[in-house]
Amino acid sequence: MDASEFNGAFDELVSPAFTARGGRQAGRRLIWESGSLTVALLRTEPRNQPPPRFTLCIRHTKMRGLEEQVPETAPTNPSAYMIKVAPSSADAILRDGWRYEPYNTGRFPFDEIDYHEEGQAVLQRLGALRTQLDQVLPRLDGALTPAALKRQLQANGSGAWVETMWIEDVEALDTNPMIS
Repeated sequence: MDASEFNGAFDELVSPAFTARGGRQAGRRLIWESGSLTVALLRTEPRNQPPPRFTLCIRHTKMRGLEEQVPETAPTNPSAYMIKVAPSSADAILRDGWRYEPYNTGRFPFDEIDYHEEGQAVLQRLGALRTQLDQVLPRLDGALTPAALKRQLQANGSGAWVETMWIEDVEALDTNPMIS
């Protein structure tokens, strides 16, 4: 399989996990704004060098970004998202015992799909990615409340300035639900 065939298969097999829920494809990114959350499936390989790497990124829509303002559109930089997980382990966010991991330095968890592998194997990996997204996306909004995000940041954060800002943001959301 070459890059063009991979991108076509990705569009056919994985993109509907977002677009069927009202999300959109923006270049090589998938974006879904669900109530109070922005969820993005971002390509995170170095300078778009193969093989493709995917990171699922999640943030509250009212959290400030790296520019210290609430972004008008979904950020393209994974560092602007509080939660970054490999899509294959995204269901862990929904389980008791999940803990926030501060991936704020540019080394993000990811799933890699090498499109140079045998075509059927690549299609199976893309199908598994779609299945995982279909299982996780509908349940995120209820699980990642402002209070839950605040607890995770306070208990497991690294003290980075962006985490301090996010704690302020989720405190404001928790005390004023009209903002969310």
